[in-house]
Amino acid sequence: MKKNLKLFSLILALAMVIGCMTGLLTACTPEDTPPGHTHTFSTTEWAKDASGHWRPATCGHTTERGSFATHVYGPDGTCTVCGWENAGTGLTHVCETKCPTCGKCLNSECTEADCAEKCGDTKEKAQDFECEDPHTTLIPGTDGVAAGPLNRNVHEAGSDCTYVGGFNANGGSAIEAKIVSNKDATVTILARVCKRGGAVVFTSVVGLWVNDDIMERDTIVPPFNSAKGEAEWTTFTFCNLGCIELKKGVNTIKFQCLDPDANKGFNFDKMQFKTDDDVELSWYEEPEDTHVCETKCAVCGKCLNPDCTKNACKEKCDGEDRTEYRFDGTAEEVELAAGESGMPSKEQNGDNAVGNFNANVNAQIIFYIRAEEACTAKLSVNVCKRGAPLTFTNSVSVRVNGTEFKSTAVVPAYDPDTEEDWHYYVTVELGEIRLNKGDNSIVFTALLPGATDGFNFNSMTLNASETLTWGEKISIEPE
Repeated sequence: MKKNLKLFSLILALAMVIGCMTGLLTACTPEDTPPGHTHTFSTTEWAKDASGHWRPATCGHTTERGSFATHVYGPDGTCTVCGWENAGTGLTHVCETKCPTCGKCLNSECTEADCAEKCGDTKEKAQDFECEDPHTTLIPGTDGVAAGPLNRNVHEAGSDCTYVGGFNANGGSAIEAKIVSNKDATVTILARVCKRGGAVVFTSVVGLWVNDDIMERDTIVPPFNSAKGEAEWTTFTFCNLGCIELKKGVNTIKFQCLDPDANKGFNFDKMQFKTDDDVELSWYEEPEDTHVCETKCAVCGKCLNPDCTKNACKEKCDGEDRTEYRFDGTAEEVELAAGESGMPSKEQNGDNAVGNFNANVNAQIIFYIRAEEACTAKLSVNVCKRGAPLTFTNSVSVRVNGTEFKSTAVVPAYDPDTEEDWHYYVTVELGEIRLNKGDNSIVFTALLPGATDGFNFNSMTLNASETLTWGEKISIEPE
């Protein structure tokens, strides 16, 4: 009996040893996790599936998940944390340029299926309003290298339109339009502007105001693509700025240059409104009796401002009973002052023009003119054409008796088929100036250092009702 009991005890002890060894060799599960056990997880690896990503356990508890989180998808549909590709979930593209009103895409160049329908696509008609139309008001800028008046009706070789120029690097300048709607309406507004060298978010550099409310949009103006035959400044594109609310009656639309950086501004061609079929838009016509001319000619009483489009100022001063007086830039009476590149020259390659004036910052050409009586005179200059249209007073400062004179007049570009740079001259009418009785000073000063931003100077012409002659040197303190 004792032998059997000893044998039974031996077998039982052996079974317990074998059982313990088996437990050591078998992975634990959450049900058999010993008390006090702390799970450990990878700090570098991610486990993942369609539901999310997590840190896998390193303690053998394979069902445990550390730091579980749902995926964070980038624009390409891939999780930016773990790299999970969202194939099969239906999300392949995240639109970054949505209209805040209708939620549709504003990027005309995006071809993703999720962005196939653009803001305004369901509208039934498009109504265009040219920015250079006389109904628009062009507001001069005050900041940047091109600060000053905007240029209406610019056309450059290679462009397919006439446009408003001088907006780039002209901080504070603005194009303002008054549009009449026959009813309250939600419409889509687009601006047709030139492409530049890099992609630009439209409203980061150009403010859009609708009835005094500023519109912020993520619309991107794409860069020009030379491989497609496009060129900076002369290739234009429509930029979809999304839905806006127009009220019945008069609405004010304004585009204003916010950033005077010379690499970010645009030339403006037109505005386009996509509307429902029953919405009719038109220019606002100002009543005849609401405008008082502030620039009347002292001789004929007609308007002197060529950019004023008000009905009361439709008749412009045409210089009746005036005499044209031409003053050559190379005449001995003309005084020259040196700039950063030395003294201008009255002997310019046989062109009878003042040279070394282009890119010669602070160089001056000074005329002293005597008027028999105080009068108004129409000022024109004869200068060489360059490779691109240039607003004269953006390149050359004009001061009359110490007072700065600004003009929107543009010196056109030469025609490369029949003309050449530097040697083809054009007379450009700058506008009306006032001359004092006796001696007057008219000073032209080079402003810009760029080799393509200035001119050779041939002559100055004054159309006046009083007798004008060469005068004596006078000293005038600038205002």
